[in-house]
Amino acid sequence: MTAADFGIIRELAYQHTGIVLPERKRHMVYSRLSRRRRLLRLGNFGEYCLKLQGDPRERAPFVTALRTNRSEGGRVGEGGSSAWLSWR
Repeated sequence: MTAADFGIIRELAYQHTGIVLPERKRHMVYSRLSRRRRLLRLGNFGEYCLKLQGDPRERAPFVTALRTNRSEGGRVGEGGSSAWLSWR
């Protein structure tokens, strides 16, 4: 994920959810969105960013991927916690 890709993802996350993604969350964002990118058979995050910008139907899976806090058992963390988020 390039710096430009992360910038686009940060902006879209803020626009559509109010989530603020600081630079220190870049690895987490990469990890959470990689599965979605592979599922869509996109070669890189630049292609995924174009998909996000051009296809409104991709917004819900994008937000879900960012907000889902999974434990090792594959379940949503206790109380569905999203403690890593910063809100506006």
